[in-house]
Amino acid sequence: MALDTMLAILVISLMKEPKVKVKNEVSSTFSDIFKSVITTLKVNPKLIRWMLISQTLITFTSMFYFYYQNEMVQLQSWQISLMMLASCLINIFGVWMASKIGEKWTSRQVFKIIIPISAFLFLLAILANPRIYIFIFLISDGLVAMFFPIYNNDIQQEFESHIRATMLSVNAMIGSLIMIFIFPLMGMIIDYLSFSISFMYLGIFLLLVSIGILKITE
Repeated sequence: MALDTMLAILVISLMKEPKVKVKNEVSSTFSDIFKSVITTLKVNPKLIRWMLISQTLITFTSMFYFYYQNEMVQLQSWQISLMMLASCLINIFGVWMASKIGEKWTSRQVFKIIIPISAFLFLLAILANPRIYIFIFLISDGLVAMFFPIYNNDIQQEFESHIRATMLSVNAMIGSLIMIFIFPLMGMIIDYLSFSISFMYLGIFLLLVSIGILKITE
């Protein structure tokens, strides 16, 4: 860690600002950027709808990863460490797969595969089997890790360069607001119904969504 820090400092110290600067560059004001964002959303309402749907359902898909960590108390410490290591490796593999799949498929196409797979995984939670839980934990996390690079790449191409950073911030804000609402709600449902039953019902919901509601993303 110390060596990495020293190397980083050395690299930064060797950096130099470019001497050639673009003259007469007119910076956009906040008002101009805001108007451009509103115009983009009005011209392309399907885009904001896609952002809302994808962020919501991927949040549902990622919840098992977070809430199962409360159930890990039943495992021994070495089992937890091994599982988290496996999760990291699967995440790396998922990102690598995203670089390959993203060349052929759009995020919408990948999305329509991930949601039904996640639905079937969550339906298995009703078995309340520790080994099944670990399987769901690893695979659902890998699916999310694979989806986001493809999604982020596609979503960037939807925006003009001068508002891209702002729209990406809007997209991130949408995801954060959805998580703020959904995660406490799911926590209350788990407290009321139990972990396995709650995720079984979530699996049923995602299965219904994958059959019908996903048509609106076309």
